[in-house]
Amino acid sequence: MKTRSKWEAAYYFGFMMRRVIYVAIALVVFTQDYQHILAMFYLNLAWIIYLGSSWPHQRKTISKIDMANEFIIVAIFLHLFTFTDFVPDLELQYSIGWSMNGFVVLLICLNMYFVFWHGGRQIFLILKKYKNRISHWSKKPEPEEEPRHKKWIPHDKKWRG
Repeated sequence: MKTRSKWEAAYYFGFMMRRVIYVAIALVVFTQDYQHILAMFYLNLAWIIYLGSSWPHQRKTISKIDMANEFIIVAIFLHLFTFTDFVPDLELQYSIGWSMNGFVVLLICLNMYFVFWHGGRQIFLILKKYKNRISHWSKKPEPEEEPRHKKWIPHDKKWRG
């Protein structure tokens, strides 16, 4: 987590407050379904703007994953508008439902890809580290080689190998 500015340091606080606001929107604040969807839609748009302006994570890939997740969630919220009273056609709701399911599957696959990629990479590095440790322990010490040339030792006046 980067803390170069107060906006980057506020990431976890904003993350938790967004969850609290989600619960408040769902339980207390609005009476109509479309108002819930609209409020959550705008809350996600505000979070995307925050993520895009501050890039709060140390690694850019984590910030990009976070942004991609939020964009897909916004697309899912746009699909939810068709399940309110604004769209009376049941066939359209059915086909939009399949589209929404496709976005949910895309979100799951995207996140699982990164979980398996980063997790697999970490497991590979751990296995490589322990392989090197084990191979270091199992090596027998090599005998010292004879010197390739003889040295003149002046106090004995002899050649020694």
